[in-house]
Amino acid sequence: MRCFKCLGIGHTRLTCPAAVDRSGACFRCGLEGHIGRNCTKALRCAVCAAAGEPAAHLMGARDCRPLKSKGRAVAKSLTTPQNPTRHVTEGTVAMSS
Repeated sequence: MRCFKCLGIGHTRLTCPAAVDRSGACFRCGLEGHIGRNCTKALRCAVCAAAGEPAAHLMGARDCRPLKSKGRAVAKSLTTPQNPTRHVTEGTVAMSS
């Protein structure tokens, strides 16, 4: 599982614990402003470089071994509304006592 925000592994964008956003970075050199298809720069994995690991490879290649990081817990408010809306239909409502 790879995060499309930080490009790390072990979590997704929704639960990403990283402050850095690499979603606009080239997957070949790790720099922004262009896409991998047009990249002529040397290979450099931004995730491994940030972790202080050897980085002369494509992100996600066999040599890419960044530490897995679990994401933060998804806030309950993202999955369950705090104040559910009650829908009332027209007409009378019978109440029992």
